[in-house]
Amino acid sequence: MKNQPNQRRVLLDPAGSMLSALIRRLALSLLAFASLGSAQEARSEPLQPAPLSATDSSRLERQRISARNWRSDLSVPAETAALSDDPQVIAAGARIYLEGLRDKGQPLVGLRLDGQVRVAGAAAACVLCHRRSGLGAVEGVNQIAPITGRYLFDQDRRAVVNMNLRARKSFNQRHEPYSLTTLAKALRDGLHESGRQLDPLMPHYQLSDAEVLAVASYLRRLSNSWSAGVSEKRLQLATVVTPDVDPESRRIFLATVNAIVAQKNGNILHSAGQRTMSSGAEMVLQTDRSWNMQVWQLQGQPSSWGAQLLRLQAEHPVFALASGLGAGNWEPVQRFCELQALPCWFPSVAAVPAQSSFYSVYFSRGAALEAEVLATSLTAGGKRGKLLQVYADAGVADSAVTAMRARMAEAAISSSEFRLNVDAAGVAGLAARLVALNVEDSVVFWLTPSQLQALDQLAPSQASSYFSASLGGGDQLALNPAWRKAAHLLYPYQLPELRQRGLAVFKEWLRIRQLPLENELLQSEVYFALNYLNDTLVDMLDNLHRDYLLERGESMLSLREAARAEDEARGLGLPRMTQVQPGSKPLRPMTPRALPHAVLLGSNSPPPQVSGAPMLQAESDDVSPNARNSGAPQSTSAYPRLSLAQFQRHASKGAYIVRIDNDQQLHAESDWIIP
Repeated sequence: MKNQPNQRRVLLDPAGSMLSALIRRLALSLLAFASLGSAQEARSEPLQPAPLSATDSSRLERQRISARNWRSDLSVPAETAALSDDPQVIAAGARIYLEGLRDKGQPLVGLRLDGQVRVAGAAAACVLCHRRSGLGAVEGVNQIAPITGRYLFDQDRRAVVNMNLRARKSFNQRHEPYSLTTLAKALRDGLHESGRQLDPLMPHYQLSDAEVLAVASYLRRLSNSWSAGVSEKRLQLATVVTPDVDPESRRIFLATVNAIVAQKNGNILHSAGQRTMSSGAEMVLQTDRSWNMQVWQLQGQPSSWGAQLLRLQAEHPVFALASGLGAGNWEPVQRFCELQALPCWFPSVAAVPAQSSFYSVYFSRGAALEAEVLATSLTAGGKRGKLLQVYADAGVADSAVTAMRARMAEAAISSSEFRLNVDAAGVAGLAARLVALNVEDSVVFWLTPSQLQALDQLAPSQASSYFSASLGGGDQLALNPAWRKAAHLLYPYQLPELRQRGLAVFKEWLRIRQLPLENELLQSEVYFALNYLNDTLVDMLDNLHRDYLLERGESMLSLREAARAEDEARGLGLPRMTQVQPGSKPLRPMTPRALPHAVLLGSNSPPPQVSGAPMLQAESDDVSPNARNSGAPQSTSAYPRLSLAQFQRHASKGAYIVRIDNDQQLHAESDWIIP
């Protein structure tokens, strides 16, 4: 065991001792050859060096593969010298690939399953199966191969895609390079370059020679080099904090981010050749990178955030926005990410923009989801009274107010809205509106913690009062005792007593890192976001492309959560000797190197069922049977379950309606409602 680290260093370091030994052996052979003098020259056969052992050959091959010799987008391999550099030709290939449109705008037509299924236009576009990155996917038992230039036309030994198929891992199959002729046969006739038939689901397209050239020219450049923010050893990331976040939440958020990134970087010491290992492919290719996390602290009004973000990205280009924190309007950040094609990875925000997004991935739809849940509950219960919506900031509550208004109109329920100005006149106006409500009516408050303080001056309404947990502070809803007693909470998280087992490893991590548990919902979201980002990057190997990050994030989430939750539950059931003892000395305090000082840039019983409340619905069937049968949690986050289908961007799909008892405990009035 003592020799193990040295052996590992030999395997990983191209300039290590084994290579030095081979060089010394060759030098001795040359010296011996020279000492033979003229007698050696008389020999008819030259002296042959001793053959390398299989072990030495394997080591040299791994060292050769690990040398990263990336080409530029403009270099042309010999096999693809006939491809075009004309921007118009490449654009024509992009239209075919992304939109299913041919050179004159007519729809692309393809035939599947020996001509039994005809697809046309967008339904025939290559992107539906091979995705934006061109790096393929897994659909059921079908593996869709990568088709970018590195995989079609080159013999790049580092071109490896992890074709993750359920519980086991497999990799793309290598083949001889395609030419324009063999690619045309693949597109038109469904023939692999080897001559075998491709999968019957691969359409046979009607394409001219010029269109085949356009597709090939586009594919040569697709996902050809790393995205901005990626280098040999480092990955540039940023996290965004908006100015409406209160100082305490910002402090807790940054402390958690710093500890996670410091731990990540502490496990990678490239100069010493020591590294963590998540998979055999990752170990051989040496694709793990340290993180440089910048904090982009925005200032001023939301209208100025876009310009600030553009400046920060120009000065310090990043691969993705990792996590993030916002108390109010997040729409400018999402718009920036769409314009820059920059992934925004699970930020902690309640006011999730209503606009559709490709590059931003969220835990849930936030207040808009809560509005749908409340509307579902009210209409399912047959309640016919009036509804009043109270909000203060249109940028924060717009999506929720709009969703609620539409659902009430569909159900023919009278609804109205009141915009609260947090001053004497505004509070007086709200008091008059609340007094006018009766016991059959409902009022919902889309207010942040600071805005909720205005209710301290008012008595609770006799109407049923609902509050947004995501906007109002989650478990720590800022209400006085009278309002807390009357409040119904729209709660998009797992119930506190049910989520404790899924968060056990997270809480143990806090203890080891000497971080206090100050805001369970916020800290667990940050912990999940950054750990899932790391897991996804590991799975991507050396294919560091922004579109591919989102594609892997979609495909991995439910499988990863089921497997990790089961593993954590199994680990928690092991004897205590395998875990950190409660009285053990924590690890050394982590230094704040992750954030550069110069850059501020439980019970498993179901909740009670209430008459008339919607029944519990499952979000996804992608759950391990073992996880169900063992009683293991199905999530390692504060949410009951997280899953994403293709193009979905909200991982949790429902919420509870809960009440707060006299002991400040939450009790469900409904099952998990998925509108």
